[in-house]
Amino acid sequence: MEVVATSIIFQTHDSGTKKVICKHLTANQALSLPFLLHEKFDKLWGRASFHNWHHVESVECAAFTYLENFDKDDDPLGIYIDIKRWNSLLPLVQRVGYEDFKKALLWAIRYHDTGNIIRKVKFVDGNLNLIYNIEDGDVRYKVEGAEKRSMDIFETVVRQTDLTSGQIQKIIPLARYLIYHTRLNLAADERYKPFAVAMRFFDQVAGSLFCEVDREKMILGLITETAEEYPSKEICPNDYYNFVIVQAKKLLGNCLKDTLSILGQEMPGFTTKFTNSPIAALDFLTALESAI
Repeated sequence: MEVVATSIIFQTHDSGTKKVICKHLTANQALSLPFLLHEKFDKLWGRASFHNWHHVESVECAAFTYLENFDKDDDPLGIYIDIKRWNSLLPLVQRVGYEDFKKALLWAIRYHDTGNIIRKVKFVDGNLNLIYNIEDGDVRYKVEGAEKRSMDIFETVVRQTDLTSGQIQKIIPLARYLIYHTRLNLAADERYKPFAVAMRFFDQVAGSLFCEVDREKMILGLITETAEEYPSKEICPNDYYNFVIVQAKKLLGNCLKDTLSILGQEMPGFTTKFTNSPIAALDFLTALESAI
């Protein structure tokens, strides 16, 4: 397609609709778009958050630090093996090499949380309209169905860029799949699927280790989002606060030490400052705000 001057415009209508409008994005501009979406959203949100551009940036840093420092003989996350397994499932035109994988991974990480803030994407007069989640006139984070929305947002945007059809054939299936495997829960039949553990580890654990935002603020942001969407949802506060530690062991088990060594990171200390008796998310938010 012919790429002409790009416009990225933020608009708020009298109806309360808040959206970002894009036209004729290059691939590089499309890769930068999620940061703009998160930045604009957080200015409207105006409270502590977790699924923001700091998180996306940190997950990217974690994933590519691993890729820069591992090798075929020291690959506890099984990246090389999973590339082969992925290719075994696909026709020749969709198979990827290591460099293709890195490109798809970058797209996936950049877009993996857009579904937490964007409700839908549609075309109006040839422009791409990305419409934020709105409730009662205010923007809202929304976890339910976020991965599917992120996958669809990514694909809709990338198909409007200057990538070739050959690149799109390789990137879209793999990036959609990688986004899907940032889902919280890892079903028993998913553990041995390509990249299923690695993507969850990068997103749910390693990203927090690389994040410049301190631990208390990250947890405050996460519980603020949860309490807004599910105020009565019961959680176990201490497990919630120590989620990164608990999830790391659950995902990697005996491979955790070697993976941390490749990343040059250590796990944070386990805290028992909160009860583990179930409590409503909104009540825990109040307690956490008082504690920090």
